[in-house]
Amino acid sequence: MERRRDQLHRRLQSHGIRYAFFETTEQDTASLLARRALSSGMRRFLVSGGDGTVVEAAQALGGTGAVLAVLPAGTANLLAVNAGVPSDLEDALRLAISAEPQPYDVGRANGKAFLVVAGMGADAEAVRETDSGAKERLGPLAYVLAAARNITRPPVRYRITLDGRTMERRARTVLVVNAGNLPGRAAFAPDADPHDGQLDIAVVRARGLMDVLQVGLDMLLGRRPKREDVEVLRCRSVLIETETAQPVQRDGNALDPVTRLEASIEPGALNLVHGPQDDEDATPAGSNLPLWIPILAVSAFLLARRTRRKGRIKNHGRTAPDA
Repeated sequence: MERRRDQLHRRLQSHGIRYAFFETTEQDTASLLARRALSSGMRRFLVSGGDGTVVEAAQALGGTGAVLAVLPAGTANLLAVNAGVPSDLEDALRLAISAEPQPYDVGRANGKAFLVVAGMGADAEAVRETDSGAKERLGPLAYVLAAARNITRPPVRYRITLDGRTMERRARTVLVVNAGNLPGRAAFAPDADPHDGQLDIAVVRARGLMDVLQVGLDMLLGRRPKREDVEVLRCRSVLIETETAQPVQRDGNALDPVTRLEASIEPGALNLVHGPQDDEDATPAGSNLPLWIPILAVSAFLLARRTRRKGRIKNHGRTAPDA
């Protein structure tokens, strides 16, 4: 933390700009600090941290006209991935200081802001089981391992109401997606666009173990999952209900389990600094997912398929006991 702070001070001073520096604490959240800074007249905010810090700042800045720029320093850096913000601190800082902002949609889930995705079910359970120590040691792999531990979590019946139209689905998780990309360019809803005033609802219906593994493999390889495994719907508001309380997350941060998740979209509510989307030389945060992570996922998929086939062959060749 101190090293990052010193780097920021040196580089901000080298650019010759005037700034005020605030650090979050358990009491002084990013949202509270942003509100204080707004009241003192500040209009451009450079937020260094992970998605939790960024979304808390956005909670206060959305709808105010103030500018938010991200200096990625978290595990997944979901917003930076989707906004094309470079992972290199100097490149991200140069962009944050000089670039003009663009309108960015803000989602609301039970009144709380989210910028990339909110989820209910198995994905939120995986987020809840991923502690900060594991994230520091393992990076994005911590989420992969937590998701693997929840791979056999049974489906739940969801009642989903999209713009007044109600349906029921048995699913492992339901994702409310504002922006489509995850680290490594994986995506549940690849067509989700945080500039279109719409939410993409990804209903993960994969039934068996092999179906779940196939979805994970498709995501890691940048392929679109089969519709029968992941159903994607589009709306401006959604109500998701269950009979028993389910874990919930927003932008990779766990919330208390609930039986009702209500989400909506606020088009263009945040002035966000974006990276140059057509710059082939830039390396957006999170896009350099280590090669061994998809290799590990592919290996796990092939091993599971091979084990399942062996089990079928063994069962097929078993002789019936004598009567």
